Amino acid sequence: MSIVSDAVKILENRISGSGCEDGIVRITPASSAGCPYEDGITIVTEYGGRVAELSTSFPFETTSKVSFMFDSPLKSPVQRT
Repeated sequence: MSIVSDAVKILENRISGSGCEDGIVRITPASSAGCPYEDGITIVTEYGGRVAELSTSFPFETTSKVSFMFDSPLKSPVQRT
């Protein structure tokens, strides 16, 4: 397993049955943050009142339940972002 898959499994085990798995995750391209990488785009991830900025070469926008991300295959770079 990859470090990302391991982290997702740990998160799933920690929040299972707590109601947090029904929380909404919002991922959007950042409107004001610059990306430190030449070919990258900064995306903003919001969950549970917390915000994280990530750099990726595969920007996308989505809103999803946390539980929908569990057991995802993570085969493409976009899925791993």
